[in-house]
Amino acid sequence: MNMWNDSANSTYDLLLQLAQNEFSGCLEISHQSVYWWIYFELGKLFYATNSLEPFERLERYLKRLSHSNTQINGFTCSQVRVKFESNHQTNNSLTSSDYEAIKWLLQQEYIKQEEAVFLINKVMEEVLEACLLLPNFNLNILPNNIWHEVTFIVQNEVYSFLKKILQNLAEWQTLAPQIFSSYQRPYFFSQYNSQNNQLSSEKQQQLSRFLKGFSFRQLAAILDQDVLRIAQGLHPLITNGVVILREPRPPFSDLPSLATSQTQLNNSSIVKRETIQQNNNIFLDNKPLKIVQNSGTIICIDDSPIMLKQLNHFLADHNFSVHTVNDPLKALMEVIRIKPNLILMDVSMPNLDGYQLCRLLRNHSLFKTTPIIMVTGNKGLIDRAKAKIAGATDYLTKPFNQTELLKIIFRYLT
Repeated sequence: MNMWNDSANSTYDLLLQLAQNEFSGCLEISHQSVYWWIYFELGKLFYATNSLEPFERLERYLKRLSHSNTQINGFTCSQVRVKFESNHQTNNSLTSSDYEAIKWLLQQEYIKQEEAVFLINKVMEEVLEACLLLPNFNLNILPNNIWHEVTFIVQNEVYSFLKKILQNLAEWQTLAPQIFSSYQRPYFFSQYNSQNNQLSSEKQQQLSRFLKGFSFRQLAAILDQDVLRIAQGLHPLITNGVVILREPRPPFSDLPSLATSQTQLNNSSIVKRETIQQNNNIFLDNKPLKIVQNSGTIICIDDSPIMLKQLNHFLADHNFSVHTVNDPLKALMEVIRIKPNLILMDVSMPNLDGYQLCRLLRNHSLFKTTPIIMVTGNKGLIDRAKAKIAGATDYLTKPFNQTELLKIIFRYLT
């Protein structure tokens, strides 16, 4: 039996109808190559996710929590990925693997109940924001014959939850046409005309340091700020040409534009959030930005001086203490001496390859949990498996750019 009628011509209408019918189950929505899964219990929302890098999304919000919860760190994020990410495409559990990861973090007492609610609600807001903008879609109902076994951490009333998202979307659309996606990537334009410049030299230096390819949503995690506040703060600088925007990276480029459903939002009975005031704009005031990513010590091990120089260049101006070692035989003693927070290690090195060195480090009591990132030109699954068996935390494939390197480092240096 259908739980909706023909008047449900938008995802917003569809979700409201399912709530009114006290639907229990999972609604699957698809548009082009993207899938959404929205979970209900008796007409209330308890989770929503989509197919676009769910663990990258979860880690962003874990990073927000890590600023007040010292149990959330790079090792915790690594545990979550190892335990749950491989099940993302072939998940046999009742709910999505990222929801199972949040449940596990709660059960293992890494996070408290209110922190689990924060994670779930933030993930749902981000996921449903794009879902509400879909111009057309396909849908399917997934069975819930053993729904009683699911642990419900939070259950949200649908109308009020969607109303908040529509309020945010209305504010996003005031930033169009310059900003059309929360996954766009702002860059500081160092050659802009500085005449009548309203930014202090210190603020310009700070902007140039971190506006290097992170999306608005990644910046929100780095600065521990609301993503809409980040976009509103940068909007005057984008309009003036101080900051330039690049397109969202795939797969986020597959999401609908924030400006696609203006009519629907204008017709909805919502009250817009108050637009950020210039005197509260963290990008225009003269106060230094509170960049909450922790600086740390990184050691780079590679027999190629060219690669070590490139890594040093990529990590410059990001508050890291960077050490380089080009002799794998000396690397173990250097690592013990320096005690880094993260290790970047090439796989193919003479005399002692990265796999062997990784195993030696993991056998040392000081480095049982230190993030070790294997850097290699090998793309095969066998090589990834060998890295995991050796004890590597993650894997970075050459060639890579600065954004890809910083993304994987910030994942573990929270």
